[in-house]
Amino acid sequence: MRTAMFGKTNVELHEGDELKEYDIMNYAGNPKLDGLFDRVIVSLDLSRLPMSRVMPFLNNIFEMLVPMGELTVYTPCAEFAAKQIFTNSPDALTFLSLYGGDEQPYRACYSLLNLRNLLERAGFVARLANVGVINVNMTTGEQMQMPVNVVIAAKVDNDKRTISES
Repeated sequence: MRTAMFGKTNVELHEGDELKEYDIMNYAGNPKLDGLFDRVIVSLDLSRLPMSRVMPFLNNIFEMLVPMGELTVYTPCAEFAAKQIFTNSPDALTFLSLYGGDEQPYRACYSLLNLRNLLERAGFVARLANVGVINVNMTTGEQMQMPVNVVIAAKVDNDKRTISES
């Protein structure tokens, strides 16, 4: 299985699997990669992109995948952060979810519904949309569990795409 990775996360690889890592901030698509990957994982990095680059990026990812290829996206959970703010109980994890860190600040915070809608606009069909938890390393050295929105989507049919740049 050929996997492209944007962001940092642990991926279980089996014999013969390939993993290629890419920098989301410097990726503008590459026709040489069209149809090359079985799976693409975007781990927390979608939140780093300016809004004007989100749809072009997702359209590029669609092209990277083979037919029936799978995209997995993890974003900080906007619902978690909103609840913490609303109940007046924000903590370091709340602010990490909203703003990222000094080295990798976030420009957007996505709800699960918003994330699904973006992927569907790019032509993907959501197979799973749920809240999960990932381990993040804080600058203090401690490791915390951060709620994330997880959407697993498939590239099903090129003919039904409605590409939108906005």
